[in-house]
Amino acid sequence: MALAATTFFAAPSHDAWASSPDASGRNGEASLRAPLSNPAVSDGDLLGTWTINRVKVKKTVDGVSSERTYSAGQKVESFNESPKRVTFSADGNSVFEYENGKTDGPFEYTVEGNQIKRMIVVAVYTYDYKVTPSGELQLVNSISYARDSHSIVEEYTYYGTKR
Repeated sequence: MALAATTFFAAPSHDAWASSPDASGRNGEASLRAPLSNPAVSDGDLLGTWTINRVKVKKTVDGVSSERTYSAGQKVESFNESPKRVTFSADGNSVFEYENGKTDGPFEYTVEGNQIKRMIVVAVYTYDYKVTPSGELQLVNSISYARDSHSIVEEYTYYGTKR
């Protein structure tokens, strides 16, 4: 049911566009986007901290697709680093935590229908999401890039439960 939204990046890896937050956790650089008029989330089911239990990566190289599912703790071989925990708060901030101890955020986010738009310093990540009747969060994100003269699309589906 989820439709993957696409974010385009030219950087070779996630760390290539990471920046250093100041002591407050916010990036010290000026924001290039307009402030949100109402950043609060409207879906209360989304709020809280979610532990990512598995990640499905569908990779398409020059039109040929392959798919692999990784369990928690497995190294995901893909363009994007996979979070181990994600937190969405009622004040409109989100934090992604990774296996290596790195955190992304807090960054503002908004919810529009079944999409989350997460505003980081250099881009807007768009995730399709749903919370299933059993209480599982599913976040879907796609990126497109080129490497070694190949056109590559990676679609990530993160599955999480509240802790």
